[in-house]
Parts: sequence; structure tokens; C-alpha cells
Amino acid sequence: MERSMRYAYEIYKTKSFSKAAENLYISQPALSAIIRKLEENLGTPLFDRSVKPVICTPAGLYYIYCAEQIMNIEEGMAQYFEDISSLKKGTIRIGASSYFCSSVLPDLLRSFHEEYPYIDFQLSESNSTPFLREQLLSREIDFAISSNTYPSAEYDRIVLEQESIILAVPSSSPVNQKAADYSYSYDEMTQLLDSGSLKDASGRFAPLDLFKDEKFITIDRNSDLVPRIISMFKAHGAVPEFIMHLEQMSSCYYMAASQFGSTFLRSSTLHTVKDTGNLCLYLIDSPLANREAYLYYKKGGYLSRSMEAFISWITKEKLL
Repeated sequence: MERSMRYAYEIYKTKSFSKAAENLYISQPALSAIIRKLEENLGTPLFDRSVKPVICTPAGLYYIYCAEQIMNIEEGMAQYFEDISSLKKGTIRIGASSYFCSSVLPDLLRSFHEEYPYIDFQLSESNSTPFLREQLLSREIDFAISSNTYPSAEYDRIVLEQESIILAVPSSSPVNQKAADYSYSYDEMTQLLDSGSLKDASGRFAPLDLFKDEKFITIDRNSDLVPRIISMFKAHGAVPEFIMHLEQMSSCYYMAASQFGSTFLRSSTLHTVKDTGNLCLYLIDSPLANREAYLYYKKGGYLSRSMEAFISWITKEKLL
């Protein structure tokens, strides 16, 4: 608030030039001169000095009304920034695929919210990695969660989780006879998942070339999974045949269970689907069958206090 407005408001409150001057620690003549100059600029008197106590003119009452609105706005703005600074207010915007929004973020955000209850979240759900990168670059979101590799020159990242890619083959496929020594049932694979021993699975990693003649169902072409599958087969001199591209990994699972084709899945997908008894599951003998999910944010970009708190919290959680 401007000095002259604050001084006029003090006169309004005290109904006295002398009392207002005393509260403002200035002389009464100086205060009178400031108010007179203000009235000249406005072209109308603000106070009726002919009565005791001093009262506002109609124009003065409107001026005081406006002054109170300004004071409320200034106080609200100061409180807003104080709340942000003390993490009593804030918003974090995250973009992620349907899988991460349904399987990873709920527990993650609930834990963070327990420590920072005043910070809100806005989620942008998209299975298009290029779209998420575009949103992150344009600052429409603060963070993106993806298994794809973003350029390190443009983005910083934190590892959120490590996962294995497993293969689900319809039980009716003849390839299961050749691969019988490597096959897992749903219960066996989920037990292996729960034990955290996927990488030490007693050598039961199936050679990928056994499945080169299978027809495959997979998720959106823009995901990291499709080029990863292609690269895995390329190492064996083969090209996979894709017959369906679906939005959800769980949809791929159930379509495979209906005997339409084989599918590659995140290992954690098994925790979100039901056993149908119609699939044989395999761990794949390829370094590309292991991947990481990252929390990305723009390198060198502005970090709000809420974003800094989230990065610090995620980093601490990963160290525990």
C-alpha cells in the first residue's frame, strides 16, 4: 500500500489527525501536508475537518473502501507466498502413463502427502512419451514419469523403480512344449516377484529365439517397450510380428489369455490382473529385459519449494 493511502487509513481509524500522526511517528503538520497533496491529486476532499471527530466525505468513504480492498489483496498475497515458502501451500504437476497413474503413483503420492499434507497434485495421464516430453519442456507439468530415455543434457532424473520385462504366451501355443523347462505359472511368477528374486531365478531365463515365430500383442508404439522388443529380437536376427497395439498393459494380458497372441509385460503387471490359467510366463534371457522407471524434470528450470520438497523426499526414499 502506498504511504499516502496508509496514512489516510490511519486517520479514518483514529478519526483524528493528531492521533494518527502519533501512531505513524510523524508530525501532525507533515501528515496534514501529505493528505492535502493526496486530495489535490484526487481532485476532492477525503475528510471533513470541520467536525470533531474527523469524518470521511462520501469520496473519502469510497477511497477507504478501495484501500481496504487493496489491503486485503496485499495481505492475501503475502500470506500466499508465506504459505508457499513454509510448504503450507503448493501444487505439483505430474505427467505419466496409465500404468504409472494406476500402479505406482497412488502409494507414492499418499506417502508424500502424509509428510506434506498441504501440497496438492495435478496428474496428466498420457501413454504418449513424446507428448509427456513436450508437456515437460513447455512447463505444463513439473515432472514426467517414464521408462524411456530422455536427453541428459535437457533433463535431470531420479530412478523410481527397477522392473523386468516378462513374456506371456497363450497356453495353446506349440512353442510352450519347446520352452517347457523355462515356463512359470502365474503363482510361481508372482511368488518370484514377491520374493524380489527375479534376477536370480535359478537360470530359468528363456532364450528369446524360441519365440521368434510368435505373433505379438503390445501397447502403444510410442512406449519404450516396442523398440525394446524389436532390439531384443534383432540381437537374434529376427523381427517380431505385432498384430495388436493396445492402450493398457492389462488389456494385452487378457487378450493374450484369450489366445490371440503373446505379449510382453512389466513384471509388476501381474499384481494388477487375475490368473486366468491360460498363459505360460517366461523370464527373458536378455539384458534389455531389465529396465528402470525414472522421474524426469527439466534441467536448469525453475524449481518451486514444492518441487524441491518432492525431489528431496523421493531421493531420501530411494536411499532407505
